[in-house]
Amino acid sequence: MTRKVLQKLAAHGLNAMNIDMKGEDEAVKRYCTADINVVWRNAACAKAYGVWIELTTLVIPGVNDTEGELSRIARRINSDLGDNTPWHLTRYCPAYKFRGESYVPPTPLSTLEKARSIGIVEGLKFVYLG
Repeated sequence: MTRKVLQKLAAHGLNAMNIDMKGEDEAVKRYCTADINVVWRNAACAKAYGVWIELTTLVIPGVNDTEGELSRIARRINSDLGDNTPWHLTRYCPAYKFRGESYVPPTPLSTLEKARSIGIVEGLKFVYLG
């Protein structure tokens, strides 16, 4: 989405967005063939236009579940969007269309709990598990 389109949507009543923040650049390019920097840019632009922003990360074992990656996502949410931005961490459940090389198990609850702790440590006030 371009900034111009986003601005027009906001001007015509768009007041909230829940944006999927899949992970860091390499994983997003590999599994989604997308540019995560465009997603971050759109989130920041939407916030600047007065749109309420919430982010969701589907935590997938072996793809985006390391403490380092989750910490970097949380830090960027805080720096780019603010500590009041809600971050929803959702559990991956196996799906037959996932592009992984082999079976990926469901996300352990302990991983989601650790991710929530990371978000809180990085200064986010609203981190939810789902």
